[in-house]
Amino acid sequence: MRNVAIGLLMAAASLWGLVAHAAQTNVSDVVKAVSADGPVAARVQAIDTLANLGPAAAEAAGALTEALQDDSAAIRAHAARALGKIGPAAKKAVPELAKLVGDRNRLVRREAVEAIRDIKPGPEVTLPLMGKLLGDADPAVRVRALDALAEVGKPAVPFLIEALGEDSTCHWACLVLSEIGPDAAEAVPALVNVLDCDRPETCREAILALGKIGPGAKQAVGPLVEALKSKAPGVPLAAAYALGAIGPDSKPAAAKLRKLADGDDDLTKAVATWALARIDPGDKPLRLKAAVLLIEGLKDDEVEVRVAAARALADLNPEPGEFAPLMIEAMEGEEEAVLVRALDALATLGPRAVPGLIKALGTKEGRFAAAHILGKIGPAAKAAVPALIEAAACDDAEARREVLFALAKIGPAAKAAVPALTKAIADPCEECRFAAVYALGKIGPASMPAKAALVTQLGGDDPFAATVSAWALAHIDPKCSETAAKSVALLAKALKNPNPQVRSEAASALGCLGPLAKPAAAALKKALEDDEAAVRDAAAEALKAVE
Repeated sequence: MRNVAIGLLMAAASLWGLVAHAAQTNVSDVVKAVSADGPVAARVQAIDTLANLGPAAAEAAGALTEALQDDSAAIRAHAARALGKIGPAAKKAVPELAKLVGDRNRLVRREAVEAIRDIKPGPEVTLPLMGKLLGDADPAVRVRALDALAEVGKPAVPFLIEALGEDSTCHWACLVLSEIGPDAAEAVPALVNVLDCDRPETCREAILALGKIGPGAKQAVGPLVEALKSKAPGVPLAAAYALGAIGPDSKPAAAKLRKLADGDDDLTKAVATWALARIDPGDKPLRLKAAVLLIEGLKDDEVEVRVAAARALADLNPEPGEFAPLMIEAMEGEEEAVLVRALDALATLGPRAVPGLIKALGTKEGRFAAAHILGKIGPAAKAAVPALIEAAACDDAEARREVLFALAKIGPAAKAAVPALTKAIADPCEECRFAAVYALGKIGPASMPAKAALVTQLGGDDPFAATVSAWALAHIDPKCSETAAKSVALLAKALKNPNPQVRSEAASALGCLGPLAKPAAAALKKALEDDEAAVRDAAAEALKAVE
């Protein structure tokens, strides 16, 4: 159980300390290895070293651009990846990268597309290249092209309208327009034309794109009403969603939506009722009826259905706490797995889910899962801090532990919980004690009232509790020479812990202490040779602060 607690306690440091690496790496020497006529494996290793340096390897862009013409596909692919990691500073490489989008090797094509996306050369370069790749046979290449076009946003819309007219790119253009959403309103007439195609899956994607555009797609209401009659799989359901997303302008569809809402299929009933509630937002009974159906959708076995139901609940714009009683009632008696799935779906709403989760904290059945999801939401869940403080006194040790971790994830915004967390240092549950100390460290300097209790733990019999307290004190009062004298030895010893997350966090904590951690300098220098990059990077950063 300690491994679980310590894994949660010690969050991983940054994976790549690019600046630290750059300070220790002579880029020109690595470039020579890239350009040499040595074994492919050695050259690839040198290229990857430059990739790990990222923008700090900008001076190597010329050599990497030359490597794009190498006979080895591995060299070409890795060089493209390294140029992407360098980013905008490698803009001069884009013409050569553009040639590789037609490379015979699909891995090279993927890395070239990814690199162009990361370099961000501008819409005038990105649009024609990515448009060409929408018809690529490799799904991974198509996905990268879609992402790049979606990132371009509104400037890509005219290009995507043209792509809607080509059979090979129409489906993919619909997907990108969905991602762009309301900014793609000028594509509505072209999307409406797609509804007449003989490919149900493409028709469905066009309808979903109209739904993502929302009220700006009101001129599509008539064709969408016709789509409600379609026998093609998924098309009527997509049309009901799109009409609801358009909102009050979809009133001409109300009669047909009511018919669907009275049908036998649960999912169709839920979507049609939701659409009606969106069309007439002032009808509170209808909104609550839709909520009941969607809350059932939160329990579905399919993750996509759960997430869609959660988002649809948020789209109904409930008043604070309006749906919480319905949720609690619906969840009573459900097995834990169902409850966790439902609350996990609500986490996709972020801060909008907090009122409902606060209500769930007040129930024995929902407390553990609600705390877990509030932790996932993090600092944006600060409104739940008072309820979490109250829940920290519950009888269930597992739920208490999850509540304490949620306060840790909320961080400095949970400073009101410091008295309760200080009390929890003496919790009879070992994992709760560690979680409380972790939370105090995450809250930081505002946890100063807990300092005396943590100092007591430094000299205790439990070496793990002492180390965790040393970590917390380094974040709470890093300039205190008295506590540092006791903490440094413990944190230096933690640099040898089998868990790499513990080693990296111990190094980071020593860095917080700055010059006070000088006795640990030798241990930090040894950590520069650690097998894990995160540990090496944290140690390098700590040494800069210590020295």
